[in-house]
Parts: sequence; structure tokens; C-alpha cells
Amino acid sequence: MPGFSLFILTTLLLLLLLLTATHFSAASCPDGWQITPALDKCFIYIPTPLSWDRSEALCRNNFTAHLAALSSLQDLNLAKSLCGPSPSGCWVGGHRNNTASAFAWKWSDDSSSWNDTAFPADPLRANCSTTGCALATTNDACTLVTNTHAALTAKRCSDSHGLICMINHGEYPFC
Repeated sequence: MPGFSLFILTTLLLLLLLLTATHFSAASCPDGWQITPALDKCFIYIPTPLSWDRSEALCRNNFTAHLAALSSLQDLNLAKSLCGPSPSGCWVGGHRNNTASAFAWKWSDDSSSWNDTAFPADPLRANCSTTGCALATTNDACTLVTNTHAALTAKRCSDSHGLICMINHGEYPFC
């Protein structure tokens, strides 16, 4: 029977380790937040329609967070699923940044890099068959996630939409 007891003890220890690991991975984001596929960020959808600037301020002031920085197509898909209930789309953290030589897109957290492979700049240009043409020459362009064929699009920052806030995994002082 000593072999059987050792088997039971080993099985119980493995079960305890598995439960502990599951608890920590499930609790890796605060309640209501969703972990990104890369397990490096947490997102939350806020349905309140606000301008992009007010959305960024809400994320910073309420959660010590930023609007979501999308590093990959997997992040985009998560943002689209969170934004699903919003027919007009949700703000994420991209905004246009003009430099002396050209324009570029930048994330509001200032630390995430824009992924040109996943999000080329050209599809984010405004549709110039409408009054949105002025968007192509101004800094008043911010990124919106939609459930349309152009999942990441540029809109006037002053428009009101729901939003997705982001915290880096493990950085949530409000827990």
C-alpha cells in the first residue's frame, strides 16, 4: 500500500498545482477586464460615447490606463469582440502624429510600437469621397475599431464613440 499512498499524494499535488496555475491565469486581469492573446495586456470595453481625448482621459483617470494599443491582429480581434455591441465602433489608442517629413500613427501609451505589418497606414486614411477628406491633412484622426470590412479605421477625434481601455498585465493599482 505505500506505493498507492505515494500515487495518491503525487496526484493530489499535481491537482493542487494545476488549480493554482488556473487560478492565477484566470485572475491575471481585474474583474471585467479581458486578457489579450499574448497575455501581456488587459482590455475593458466602456460603452459611454466620448471623444477620443475624453476617452483617453477616462482611461487614465479612472484606471491608470490608456486607450488600447493593438500590437497584433489577435489584439484587434479581441477588441472587435469587446466592441461588438457598439454599432458605431469603439475608440482605441491610435492617433495621427505629423512630423516634419510625413505623418505616422502612434499609440497613446507612448510605449507600444505601431505594427506596420498588421496595420498599414494607408487603410487608415479617411475616405476622400466624403467630407472626411480634410482628415488626410490634419492631426484630427484617431483609430476606431469596427466590425466592418475595415476593422481599424480613422475617424475625427472629436466624434463620440464607446472605448476600450488597456492596462499592461500585472499593472493594476485599483485591485
